[in-house]
Amino acid sequence: MAEINTNTYSAANDDDDNYYDLMTPIDIEEAEEKEKADKAIAKREELEKSLSSQQNIWGYSSLGIEARKAAMTMLSTKTGLYSRIPLVCKGKSCPYIESCGLNKYDLTPVGEYCPLETAQIEMSVQKYVNEFEISNDDFTDQNILREIVNLEIMMERCKSLMAKEQNPIIEVVTNITQEGEQFTHPEVSKAFEMYEHCQKQHSSLLNLMNATRKDKAETGAGAGGNLISDIFSKLNTIEENGGFVEPQNNQNTTYVYCDSNNQEDTNTDKGM
Repeated sequence: MAEINTNTYSAANDDDDNYYDLMTPIDIEEAEEKEKADKAIAKREELEKSLSSQQNIWGYSSLGIEARKAAMTMLSTKTGLYSRIPLVCKGKSCPYIESCGLNKYDLTPVGEYCPLETAQIEMSVQKYVNEFEISNDDFTDQNILREIVNLEIMMERCKSLMAKEQNPIIEVVTNITQEGEQFTHPEVSKAFEMYEHCQKQHSSLLNLMNATRKDKAETGAGAGGNLISDIFSKLNTIEENGGFVEPQNNQNTTYVYCDSNNQEDTNTDKGM
């Protein structure tokens, strides 16, 4: 075993002890704070370097960065915004299995998104996009459309449960006696209540979607106000120039004459 030079080690410790012995408690506290600050600065510089080199504003690891890229690719697809709406198929364990048309033909891909719901999402999105002329740049319309489609899926699920119950009024057990006798109370089915709730929200969102169309149309019509302002501006210019406008570009030109009583006489000629 190698021998330790105790003299050198002891001298080094003596130097440290002497260094701290010469420092006052305030100096020691300041030195410790400076050391903590230096470590914090080093960590901050390391984070900034990571963010600037990888554009990693969330501070992801290497795996996280690749996962984020994959997520961005998914969201950029046509139905990417709707990826969380459909259920994952559970086969026989699905609460809607009794109304599933694919189950009769053993076409239930367990562990994958429900084909019925994904097909409905794709068809609904395409129809609404065509009807309302929604582009990828219409962020507000895209979000409203996502909620509309989500509600339609929820309504279909409610229909499946109502078909299973076969009656919107169900008997709910409110009390059980010691002898085992049950007391029930008729109530509206929760599935039916949820369906009505979704239907109201669905109608409101459709109205909101139509409202955005009207707002855009009114905004476009509002641009016509500039045309009216231009007309009045030109009329003022005509009056300032003595009531005459020279023809331009050999087009049909309207001559406007203003007499002393501010009455206009209009004559239209064709440019030669």
